[in-house]
Amino acid sequence: MNQKYKSMIYERVDLARKGETKTVISKMDTGWLVLGDNQNIPGYCVFLSDPVVENIHSLEINQRTKFMKEMTIAGEALQKAVGARLINYSILGNADIGLHVHIHPRYEWEDEKFKTKNPFKYYWENVEPIDFDYEKHKNLIIKIKTELERIYK
Repeated sequence: MNQKYKSMIYERVDLARKGETKTVISKMDTGWLVLGDNQNIPGYCVFLSDPVVENIHSLEINQRTKFMKEMTIAGEALQKAVGARLINYSILGNADIGLHVHIHPRYEWEDEKFKTKNPFKYYWENVEPIDFDYEKHKNLIIKIKTELERIYK
């Protein structure tokens, strides 16, 4: 990949490998499940490919299948851990090149102006961000990790 386009995904995976980020929930075979920096939707996670590749089609078909399977296992664990009504998955890569999936739990209690809309509307509407704080969110990480271990291992 052209160094000019190297994204923060590479940095995040590097930090996870070194154990230098508290957002990590779990290492899976094809990537890292981490809690998102913004927690306006409680439990928002990102699944980061490891090794980082440019996009889903950069993976061999068997690795692609495994990545997608693990992504949905992570989503199932998240849904069970937080009691979400459903899970939204987004693979974009427009701004942050490097395969990653946004995993947004969606809740019954969400405001109607957000409830049935794209989860990124929280950012577009300039809602005051609820930033990741390890002390505040560590129990959420433990809850998701526990559920993931129950399903995944």
